[in-house]
Formats: sequence, C-alpha cells, structure tokens
Amino acid sequence: MSKSSTSTVWKVILAVLVGILILVLVVEIGLRWFISSQLRSQFEEAAPDTAVVQEEPTVSFGPYPLVVSPLMGNIPSIEMTTPSTLQLDQEPITGSPAAQIEIEDLSMSHDPVAGRLLITTELPDDYVEEILHRELNKALDSGEADSEVTGILTELISITDVTSNPAENTFDVVFTDGVLSLELQPVMVDDQLTFEAASVSLFSFELPSRVTEMVTGMLAEAFQQEVTSELSIQEFTVIPDGFRITATGENVNFNELAGQVSSSS
Repeated sequence: MSKSSTSTVWKVILAVLVGILILVLVVEIGLRWFISSQLRSQFEEAAPDTAVVQEEPTVSFGPYPLVVSPLMGNIPSIEMTTPSTLQLDQEPITGSPAAQIEIEDLSMSHDPVAGRLLITTELPDDYVEEILHRELNKALDSGEADSEVTGILTELISITDVTSNPAENTFDVVFTDGVLSLELQPVMVDDQLTFEAASVSLFSFELPSRVTEMVTGMLAEAFQQEVTSELSIQEFTVIPDGFRITATGENVNFNELAGQVSSSS
C-alpha cells in the first residue's frame, strides 16, 4: 500500500473518530439537558400553586458521562439544589424548605434505588413550630402519654412560639404564651438525635420530669419523621431563625421514600 493510500486511510479513521466523539458529545449534552429538564419540571409540579419561587433549581451530574449510564444501568452522580416553596403565611403551612441533594449510583429502573442519598435542608422556626404542634396533638390523641402527662399537656396544648438561639446551640419552645418554656439543646447520641432540657421556665405550677421527657422525645420523633424512616439524621444545627438538618441513607428506594413523604404530608 502506498504512503498516500495509508495517509488516506488514517484520515478516514480520524474523521470517523471525530464524528463519533461529536455524536457522543451531542448525545451527552442532550441527555443532561433532558434529565435536568425532567427534574426541574417535577419540582415545579410539586410546588404549591401560590408559591413564588425566587430561584430556579439547579442540577449537576459531575464529571461522569451520562451516555454510558444506560449500559451501566445507573447514573453515577446527581447534585441538585431546590429553593424554598414554603408558604409560611398559609394555615397549615404548605410547600417544602430549600434543600441540597446529593445522589450516588441511582439505578435507572421503574423502581429506582440510590446507592447513597444525602440531603441538607433548613427549617424556619415557624415551620418547626407547626411540626411540633401537629406531633403533640397526635401524641395526645393516640394516648401515648399517661393520664397525668396528658392532663398537664392538655392545659399547655398551644405551642405559641419556637425561637432558635444559635449562639448557645439551643432553642426555646413556648407553650400557651409563656405558661411553660423549654430551652432545649440537640445532642447526637449513638447516631440518634435526642434533646436535652437546658432550662425550664414555669408559671404557677411544678412540672413533673416525665412531662419534659415526653416533650423532648416527641421532638426527636417529629424531626426524624420529617426526614422519613429511609434516612437518618446525621447533623442537627441551630442557625439564625431556624435549624439546619443533614440526613443520609444508603440503598434508598425512591418509590418507598415518595410514599412515606405523601403519607406524612
């Protein structure tokens, strides 16, 4: 074969390779755009009709090429940020708080499972106040407390304020306009969120210790339910006007997760 023929063959091979690379690049861009568009659309559909969203959700897939994902059967990495859609002036409060979401090894199937899921969200004081009020009513209605505790808490049933104190990493839960005020501190014990009573402020009566124990236990349960049983709380930090929660889980089934979120809302 002559040098000119060899040169021509290599030019053809190079042209084919360049064409394949361009095609792969186009497909990669198309896949990223399509999946990002689908995720954004689902976010918009989930937001309340009256929500005014100031920011757009962002989606990133990291350095991993998506064109090989169908062959591998999973998406190696997804990072997503979603703005808050909370309607704090609604009763009950609607929408969802802002969140940062990291997903690893998401299976591409009708029953998607994430190898690892990490969510960081910030809950405003008013949102937490409603959560606690709801959980307290649920505990009383279900008869989880003994009769003495139930009688006392019935008198204090109105949670009127939740105020975060980031400097001390504590927060105050106020019942019935100050009849009872608990200053609580979040503590992680054996990877479980618990609360310790830093101080108790009473008005006109003495509070049995088991009432405080029930309230702190109820708080821990309420926050855990807020992130569902598929996830476990990794960090809980008191911040100005709210709380930052980081939750994580492994082999998280998204259909089961969605079902738990729907049943708890």
